[in-house]
Amino acid sequence: MAYDRWMIGRLGSIALLAAVVSAGCSDRVGDVAPPASEDPIHGEQPATVLGALEIYRPMAPAPAAGDQASVYLTVRNTGTAPDTLTGLATEGAAGGSLPSSEIRDGTARMTPVEPQPAPPGGYLILEPGGLHGMLTGLTRRLTPGDTLDVTITFARAGSVVVRVPVISYADLTSDGVARPGG
Repeated sequence: MAYDRWMIGRLGSIALLAAVVSAGCSDRVGDVAPPASEDPIHGEQPATVLGALEIYRPMAPAPAAGDQASVYLTVRNTGTAPDTLTGLATEGAAGGSLPSSEIRDGTARMTPVEPQPAPPGGYLILEPGGLHGMLTGLTRRLTPGDTLDVTITFARAGSVVVRVPVISYADLTSDGVARPGG
């Protein structure tokens, strides 16, 4: 009987420790500001600013075929209130969405996600292999060197037009962070 209570107490302590450890771990989407050594923007200048939101590294890899293109960027919220990315659009595309990519059973799948928050003092990262923007129904073929004017809409700050360079897939780095020019 005493052993059972001791074991239950130990298991409870382990569960509490696991909860505390996992609360400190998360992926980069929606994270608060990371340590300087893990800063996703590495001291770069924003491409566009909308109120407290700074937008970094906008880019769209030229699709090999089809009428869809991914959009990658990083949003930094320097404000004290969260804001939510609710959509994206561009002239010459039928629509825009925010899917998330994952590999399940060896197959890459995209699933739609709800509007995504940019937390105060944190980041919202649209990147290869995860959450990203998707432009669909493109009316023209995109090639590296082209530029898209993409309207990005947030719940609080409103909309801003971001100039998005079209790059080649070779310009995506191996760590999954898109950087034109490698």
